Amino acid sequence: MDRKLSVVANVKYQSPKGKGAAQLKGLLRYVQYRDDRDGHIPQRRGLERWVDRGLGNNFQTIAASCEEYKSEHVQAFTWVINPNPDLMAFVPEKKREQFIRELTEVTLEQFFEAREMDVPEYAYAIHRRETGDHRDNPHSHIILPGTYHSWADGSRLPLYMNRYKKENHIEMLHEAAQQQMDVLMQRYVGLDWEQRYDALMAERQPPNEPEIEAPPETILLVIPTTPPDAVLSMADDIQLQVWIGVQEDLFTEKQRVGFICRWEEPEIGEQQDFIAPIEHLTSQQAEQLTAFFHAMLATNPALDIRALMEYGTEIAERLQQADIQQPTSPSLDL
Repeated sequence: MDRKLSVVANVKYQSPKGKGAAQLKGLLRYVQYRDDRDGHIPQRRGLERWVDRGLGNNFQTIAASCEEYKSEHVQAFTWVINPNPDLMAFVPEKKREQFIRELTEVTLEQFFEAREMDVPEYAYAIHRRETGDHRDNPHSHIILPGTYHSWADGSRLPLYMNRYKKENHIEMLHEAAQQQMDVLMQRYVGLDWEQRYDALMAERQPPNEPEIEAPPETILLVIPTTPPDAVLSMADDIQLQVWIGVQEDLFTEKQRVGFICRWEEPEIGEQQDFIAPIEHLTSQQAEQLTAFFHAMLATNPALDIRALMEYGTEIAERLQQADIQQPTSPSLDL
């Protein structure tokens, strides 16, 4: 099987500037009380959502710890480790949560061991939600502070997640997750788990059709080579390069259109994120929406990219309802 499809480790961080602390606390509250936007999960003593590894066992204490341990540029790191739902279907349902716990903890241990560091304080919560086609999709949300305790220095130092060619921590984290996924699948499912997965994919593949190429792991690893579609001046003289991008869903045929944003953070280095995604689009709808955004920028090069974000959802809804075709003379009056 293609190892890229076994597990995804997504990495982001929250800046401490502005409303960063409040935004982080809101995210932590969401993780604690939601599996998705519609379902509320009440908390009861003995059934706490968070697994405390030195950062806290509820969103208030975790937020307070992140505030205490923040660096100049990072309030907290927010990671997600998400195995392929097709593989999780091979794991007995009663054992899936324990599988995610082990995958999360051992991945972090291996990752920081590879960096010759002790594992910093962290906390994580496990979510169980269904995909659009009703597959069980258990995954973990991990919170790490912006600093770690250095025994050599006797103080806390900034925690970095570099993406340099010689030191790509994102790639290291993916590799650690992939290796541990392999180990756990052998233990929970059997040594033939890859053959069973390949057989499942073969059953789904229509006869006489070429094999579908595996989608990329995450937009974080896609490096645009064309000039940016827009450049925004942000706070602290940070220049935000923006590309209109399409990201394929890892486990369905759907796509999403959003904005690849790249910027340089002092002491952290180059950062890249995929923001404001408009999801659940067919390839044709994604192509139309992308063309619409490009056409709007071509008509008005000075247009703030944030204005496009505000219109994106409405445009996508109209596309999905087949109310508009690929535009030839775009207008903001929608």
